[in-house]
Amino acid sequence: MLIGQVIDTNSAWMAQILNESGIEVYQVTSVHDQKEHILEAIDSAFGRVDVVLTTGGLGPTKDDITKHVLCEYFDTTLVADADVEKHIMQLYSHRADVLNRLTATQWMVPACATILPNRVGSAPLMVFAKGEKLLITMPGVPYEMKVAMQEQVMPYLNKKKYDNRLQIIQMLSDGEKCGCKLLEAFNITQPTLSHHMKMLTECGLVNARKEGKWQHYSLNCETLQGFKSFIEGLSCVKKKGCCCQ
Repeated sequence: MLIGQVIDTNSAWMAQILNESGIEVYQVTSVHDQKEHILEAIDSAFGRVDVVLTTGGLGPTKDDITKHVLCEYFDTTLVADADVEKHIMQLYSHRADVLNRLTATQWMVPACATILPNRVGSAPLMVFAKGEKLLITMPGVPYEMKVAMQEQVMPYLNKKKYDNRLQIIQMLSDGEKCGCKLLEAFNITQPTLSHHMKMLTECGLVNARKEGKWQHYSLNCETLQGFKSFIEGLSCVKKKGCCCQ
């Protein structure tokens, strides 16, 4: 890609999917397969954003060094993952020639990572945490990356996004909070907090007022009371053919 032989179509597709989900893309970076450059790029990205998505560099060839560099960055080691090994054995069961020494390295994963399955490929998806911030790796092959984004990464990010908003509402139940206090509590960047609060204020759950350079947030008790009454009025009667059975 950096020598002009491959066009980066992954980034444009990913940006579209992320924006459709309300996740703003801050920057796209192409990185050389060189340890110091990868380490510098990760550190720089974590200084700007709360979620870093990477593609490529996870294959079984000798020049795919990303896993080893991530182990160094997160101070961990590679360990065998039985589920990934089982998946790879099934994936290549009809191609025994592919199951060589290099392919076997695919089921070695960083010990500190949360592993998400890659249904259509051998390189597992890996989620690393740095405080409240995340780095998620995906294959560079466009087809595999798209399946990974749609089936694993976006559901994972959306769940975390809604979890954070529920925690914000819980914090505001104690009374009005300055945005600075929310930033401290969640250890996230200002753009991420602003996006969460925009969603909460637009749906009427939270009120916002500006004092000095900071926004102050409080719960919209009227909206919440109406929502509470609505939930309490729901019932679930188990009848034949009912979707709740």
